[in-house]
Amino acid sequence: MKKRFTEEPIIGFLREAEAGVAVKELCRRHGFSEASYHLRRSKLCGMSVVEAKRLKLTAKAATMKPGLWRAQLLKAAKLGGKVLTFSDSSGTLYARDGFNEQAMQDVMALKNERRGGLAELAGNKRFEFLEGRRPWHIPADIALPCATQNELDETDARTLVHNGALCVAEGANMPSTLEAVDVFLQAGTLYAPGRASNAGGVATSGLEMSQNALRLSWRHADVDERLHVIMKEIHANCVQHGKRADGSVNYVDGANIAGFVKVADAMLAQGLY
Repeated sequence: MKKRFTEEPIIGFLREAEAGVAVKELCRRHGFSEASYHLRRSKLCGMSVVEAKRLKLTAKAATMKPGLWRAQLLKAAKLGGKVLTFSDSSGTLYARDGFNEQAMQDVMALKNERRGGLAELAGNKRFEFLEGRRPWHIPADIALPCATQNELDETDARTLVHNGALCVAEGANMPSTLEAVDVFLQAGTLYAPGRASNAGGVATSGLEMSQNALRLSWRHADVDERLHVIMKEIHANCVQHGKRADGSVNYVDGANIAGFVKVADAMLAQGLY
């Protein structure tokens, strides 16, 4: 029977590897495959057990992009995150103890099948509906603005920082205003700009085109594996070009410079000076 490992032993394995134990020996000792080890390392490295189990997040969902926020929230839940909010143009749906699987499916059925607004769930006792309000005032560890441009402004950013948000990762084209970005950078919040973190959507479209061109049909796991490779490379480029003298990384600078270098190298390769 295939073993199932919880966050605690997996993070323990990662700590042993960081202490110098060879990965091959580590996997042999604990009955853990090397492929599974490297996959979990990419997801949980640097986290404590408590962080992995109690990760919380808040996200904004747009009716016009149901696939994007659905994928983000399902992935977050699968990794152990506690989803606190959904929101659309009508307001924010808030579950104080987090959305369980059934609640998430109910919201997805409303948005994806009936094409309704979250206001329709206002009377549901499982949720608190905040009419006309955005979700950024609700304390959470991670915020995922993944709807429209300029949906997160300077006031929202200061509120997120004040409430202790650890990370803001964009899943749309410029959902944070320039003033909001400045707040995150000044506060030292881990901020992933859309031109880097939102590149996964474009990359997946490219992978779909590759399948069509090659007359192939990849499994979900195959696409996810290829996407991991692409996003890790994007992250590495951001770190390379955005690392500061103190060792921290400015991902805005890193993403901008990496993008410029890529275009410049392409121009040079074609003999355009």
